[in-house]
Amino acid sequence: IDPENDLEHIALRGALGALDPYSTIFSGRGSEDFRIRFEGKLSGVGARIGRRDGDLIAVRVFPGSPAEKGGLRDGDAILSIDGDPTQPLSVEDAVSRIRGRAGTPISLGVVRGSDPKQRLDVSIIRGEVMIPSVESRSLQGTGRIGYAQIYQVSRETAQEFRERVSELGPLDGLVLDMRGNTGGSMVAAAQLVDQFLDSHTIVRTVTRDGLPPDARSRISADPAIEFDMPLSILVDAQTASAAEIISGALEPLGNVTIIGQTTFGKGLVQQVMPMKDENLLKLTVAEYLLSDDRAINQKGVEPRIRLFPVSASRLGSLANVPAGAVPYVRGAGEDDAFPVEVGAILLREPGERGLASVRAQGHENIAKHLQPLGVRWSARRGADDAELPLP
Repeated sequence: IDPENDLEHIALRGALGALDPYSTIFSGRGSEDFRIRFEGKLSGVGARIGRRDGDLIAVRVFPGSPAEKGGLRDGDAILSIDGDPTQPLSVEDAVSRIRGRAGTPISLGVVRGSDPKQRLDVSIIRGEVMIPSVESRSLQGTGRIGYAQIYQVSRETAQEFRERVSELGPLDGLVLDMRGNTGGSMVAAAQLVDQFLDSHTIVRTVTRDGLPPDARSRISADPAIEFDMPLSILVDAQTASAAEIISGALEPLGNVTIIGQTTFGKGLVQQVMPMKDENLLKLTVAEYLLSDDRAINQKGVEPRIRLFPVSASRLGSLANVPAGAVPYVRGAGEDDAFPVEVGAILLREPGERGLASVRAQGHENIAKHLQPLGVRWSARRGADDAELPLP
């Protein structure tokens, strides 16, 4: 057994894992990551790091962060950290190396651009960083359509959302992107939802016996409404927990359309308790129910418009499109922009007309990928009597 592992922690995780999938104990890096996720702040440079085509990439450099002040830019490939190559490092190991105490320096060797490539040394002084959980922009095209993506639900998310969306000015509709959002604070999720609701129960919690755990188990909307606009909410199989509260609590509004795939289905509430040596105990204590006692756990939120993405490298999956779903081809390594286009179309053209436009765009997208293979794709059965192509 790795001597770095604490046997007591291993035993506790095993015992807690027998209770449910979400009860556990955090220690070391796990405790730090949990606090960062919940509080939305850390000590480091202020950039989202990921891998793309084998390179370590600065996917997003936060505005006003030490990284931006030091000269790091979105898309920079990070080749070295303080002179050591990044190629052997996992993303987690690289992030651990880049984080550090505020006021300490770090040097990153980067490559910028593609033709010609620029090799640069970027010197950064680490600092305290607020991690943006919401980003917004206006979408191109007719009408005043906004777009807001919520990456995680931290304590500051509701206020961030109010500020980012208000900055867009008066809107005719908003595409709210919850894809890949694995959750966070239940209270912050309810605060965000409250900006759209006037008098409904947003969420309530119950114990295993179906009883409220305490007098604070119900969160209801304040009568004041901050935003009153049609919404297209994008979800996928990774949309979970607090992100499902936001999606599911807004769903009953008459001007809301859920788009994507069935969400993860995590409807349980965890309480986090501090332990010695900065360890954290996360224990499942209740289940949450949305308005009209709608349960999410192990069910998820069902989209009204179901999208069926197919990888460009596995076009054969088009044979398995579920009935009623809208298929489209998603390119490898690309940001999946098609759902955003779908959300905007349905805001500009509500109802069956908009759905017909969405299906037409999906079919056009598929036909473009199949044509080089000699395969014809049509929305109409029997549209082409030509011979089938060779396999």
